[in-house]
Amino acid sequence: MNRDINNLEINLKMEASTQEEKKVSFSKLFKYYNMSEKILIVFGVIFSIILGCCLPNIPLLIGKLFDVIIGTVMNINIKKMTNIKDDSLLESMMTALLSHDPNRIQIFKEEHPEVDFSSISSKFQNSQAAGGTTTSISFNTIDTLMNDLYSIIYKFLIVASIALVSGFLAYFCLYFTSSRLYKKIHFKVLKTILNKNLEWDETTTVGELSSKIKKDILEIKESTGFGI
Repeated sequence: MNRDINNLEINLKMEASTQEEKKVSFSKLFKYYNMSEKILIVFGVIFSIILGCCLPNIPLLIGKLFDVIIGTVMNINIKKMTNIKDDSLLESMMTALLSHDPNRIQIFKEEHPEVDFSSISSKFQNSQAAGGTTTSISFNTIDTLMNDLYSIIYKFLIVASIALVSGFLAYFCLYFTSSRLYKKIHFKVLKTILNKNLEWDETTTVGELSSKIKKDILEIKESTGFGI
């Protein structure tokens, strides 16, 4: 009698070890969601898309902020080099200088004879502000730079606010629905295990069963939550 029982246990263990695990597709998990949870998932995906559209704009705005800082430093250095404090006059001179147009330069000299254009041009060409070339330099007045700075700050606040709100809502919707799914599947698994026959319980250890259930259900929770 004991030998028959031992043979039965061996056969059950062999069948359990050779049985392949059934793979469940991602779409089949949605049958455990009710309508309100499905709506939350849709909103969560929409908010995630909004968040994904906002995040790339933040480095772009930071780059524009650095452009404003560089432009401000260049404005200050050019004022020190030329001793011209009037932004409008300095802008007209730099426009003529950077254009490399003889006619434009001549017009500026005639309109502003008090400015030693040749001396300033020579200093500028040899200065660090020119960097050895004037083709990639653009001069902006302080007013223009301040307007650009305020515009960048406003855009940054708007983008950051939208990203913060959409990120929170996306995380809330997806995490809430995945937690609900985790509880439902966990309950169904425990209910199924309790309804198993005695032979099945003898082929599976408690530690192996609990660790496998926890691992599989956590993977489902992660893949159906913010991991979507």
